[in-house]
This record gives sequence, C-alpha cells and structure tokens, in this order.
Amino acid sequence: MLEAEGPVWIESYAGPWLRDLIAECAQRLEIPLERGFRARSSTDSVIPSRAGYPIATLVSITDWRSPANYHLPSDVPENLDYGTVADATRLVYELARSLATDARAQTT
Repeated sequence: MLEAEGPVWIESYAGPWLRDLIAECAQRLEIPLERGFRARSSTDSVIPSRAGYPIATLVSITDWRSPANYHLPSDVPENLDYGTVADATRLVYELARSLATDARAQTT
C-alpha cells in the first residue's frame, strides 16, 4: 500500500486512519499487505489527498520494491495477477463493510 508519493518531493497521503483500517481489514482476511511504501512516481491519488481526503493506494510491487509495470509498455492485461486483483477486491469490500458498520454504530 502506498502511503506517500511524489516525483520531486514526497507527500504523505491524508488520513492515516484509513490506511490503518485497511491494514486491519487485510489482517482479518489474511491478505498479505505491506505498509510504508513511498513512490517516486505520481498517481491520481495525490490530488484528492491535497484536498484533505483520506487516501490509500493499492499497488502491485516488483522484487525491487517499485510499482509493477506502472506506465510501461508491459502494463497489459496479460501481466495481471488475477489472484492479487481478487484479494484487492475482497479487501476494498471489507473496508466498505467496516466503514458502513462503523457509520451505523455512530448514528445509533
């Protein structure tokens, strides 16, 4: 999970509580998730983060600890690991369930 990015200077994403919750969800589902990644690339996540929205960016990484195939000619469907895509989908679904459950608890 990326937690900061920037080609010139590294900007930490807003809302660390969201990344903590994602890590809890991953642990609950036994999905491997590594924390603390900072990228020298720039993703679309930086824009809402600068506006103060909580951000987390899930990426696949190479053995060299960099985002896999990011904006490269090798960024093609044949290089997707569909097991990882399935894990990311399960993780985001669990995050949404957790947020909805917490929101309901706060309103009652």
